[in-house]
Amino acid sequence: YSDEEGYLPNEYGTKANFRGNFTFSPLPDVQVQWNTAYMSQWQQNISQSNAQGLTHNVYRGIANYFGDDSVETIQAGVLDYDIQTWIDRFTTGGTVTHSPLPNLTNRLTVGYDWTQQDARNLRPFGFLGRPRGALLNHHWQNTLLTFDYVGTYSFAVSPTVRSSFSWGGQAVGDEMHQVEAWGEDFPGAQEPTVNSAGFTLGFEQRQKVWNAGFFFQNIFDVADRYFLTLGARVDGNSAFGEGFGLQLYPKASVSWVTSDEGFWNPSLGTLRLRAAYGQSGRAPGAFDAVRTWDSAPFANQPAFIPRNLGNPDLGPEVTTEIEGGFDASWFDGRVETVFTYFVARTTDALFGVRQAASEGFGGSQLRNVGEIKNSGLELQINGSALERERWGLEFGMNLSTNKSEVVSLGGAPPFSLGGNGWVIEGEPAPVIRARQVMNPNEIAAPDIQRDFIYGPNYPTLIVTPSMSVRLPGEIRLSAVGEYKGGAWVTVGNTSNGAVARGAMMPICWPYYENPGNGTELRSDTPALWRARCDATQVRSDFYTFPIDFFRLRTVAASIPVDFLVPARISSAVLTLSLNESYTWKKDFPELDPEMRSNQGGSATVHTISNRVPMPIAFRASMRFQF
Repeated sequence: YSDEEGYLPNEYGTKANFRGNFTFSPLPDVQVQWNTAYMSQWQQNISQSNAQGLTHNVYRGIANYFGDDSVETIQAGVLDYDIQTWIDRFTTGGTVTHSPLPNLTNRLTVGYDWTQQDARNLRPFGFLGRPRGALLNHHWQNTLLTFDYVGTYSFAVSPTVRSSFSWGGQAVGDEMHQVEAWGEDFPGAQEPTVNSAGFTLGFEQRQKVWNAGFFFQNIFDVADRYFLTLGARVDGNSAFGEGFGLQLYPKASVSWVTSDEGFWNPSLGTLRLRAAYGQSGRAPGAFDAVRTWDSAPFANQPAFIPRNLGNPDLGPEVTTEIEGGFDASWFDGRVETVFTYFVARTTDALFGVRQAASEGFGGSQLRNVGEIKNSGLELQINGSALERERWGLEFGMNLSTNKSEVVSLGGAPPFSLGGNGWVIEGEPAPVIRARQVMNPNEIAAPDIQRDFIYGPNYPTLIVTPSMSVRLPGEIRLSAVGEYKGGAWVTVGNTSNGAVARGAMMPICWPYYENPGNGTELRSDTPALWRARCDATQVRSDFYTFPIDFFRLRTVAASIPVDFLVPARISSAVLTLSLNESYTWKKDFPELDPEMRSNQGGSATVHTISNRVPMPIAFRASMRFQF
């Protein structure tokens, strides 16, 4: 059970968790495992990014929606905004394992996952931003039902060759429904409901998706040194178009324990080489393949208007990946290395292709037309630099790179994903395309180029170093950091939104003629900052920055404190940790590089808006063992 208070006003939360696991064997060759969990959570939040949001109005200063940036006005305008959410989740599942023969195993797993969320968003009667009040109730419920069966039979092909053959199938049913009720203009200040509002609306959505498939796989083990895996999976999905059918996903992998060969010098450590090939898929949405309509009034009568054109041949996008690498241990196991290089190509990628208006359907239709290539490497190194009875020093590093390219759009034109993120042939997916000031440092009017390609929206390099020091008394100090680089992002609705409304913003203060007393720019202001700080020219495009940064994720100390507890407790450990305590940013003057926005963009594109960055957190915990 937890009871928390947030670091912003009106932020509270409680959560209760219960879990039980049960295992028994009714017969010598049968084992039954059952687990059940229930979680109940309540939370209250402050509104952030909308017109009556705290951060939105604070960031914009005098240009906010109240025209007043005083503490009293902002408090009166946003703190009565009541946002509460109730979440309940129940999961249960069982696994029956039957082994009638020593080399034959059957495993059946059934799972059930039920989640319900109720959200209540109230602006009461007399609320400054909406004096007559408004209420939104949102009810969302999801049920996930899974069936999974795997059988394995192992046998010897020859004295040096063994085979492990597996077969099985899986079915997943995902059912969702949500209901929203909206009411506005209450007649008074009593506890409101949607029914008590003068104007009401209701919305309902339901969908059910089933995905099912079966697979076969065989692993050959030759002399416990050479391993070959061959397999395939066949999937069907209720979201596929009527004319599509089933999808086959083959896979194969090989590995060689090189250090077991006679020519290998044991003093070099151990080495295993490996390579793999495989395919996977991503299904379209529940109604992407069918023709759909929206309701609309016409001449005071109910009518239909086109919504989705439909595509009976719509299927999954398929990703084919080839990878190779090695696992190695050096210097008597004191240094361990894992390396992988991969190339993945996604064909029949699901892209929304804009339809001809003459067909009567606006917007876009999902089609299997694209091809995307991703390549990169992953390197993990862990080692022990010092290993003594009372002292120790361990280090680690994870490094990964990723380069993406849109190889083809199948004849479709480039399209926007929102937040200045675009899908364009020959560029990363997504790539940031926006206006660019071509003479940024000149004392002149901005020379603006449209549709300038900045770079990828997601990091191309991630490095995570770590270190752990063991001191006398079993005291352990540790630190973990993370660097992300190579990405670009547009910062929307912060400084640029306020500048456009005539507000003075801190980012522009070095260029104001009279800082604090007006927004007139100095005559020697460079072109880039004229574009960013002049209300007549500013756009979110000009607030596009690289988001290369390093963040110290955790600094922690683990201290045994057995001397403070009774003798019947076998051990007690005090852990102190400081999280997100330091951030270095390159050429990123605003906010926090890991903030995300759901305004002006999409779930696919990383944009930054009026949100609250993650806090620096200090935590202390005590763990007892009896």
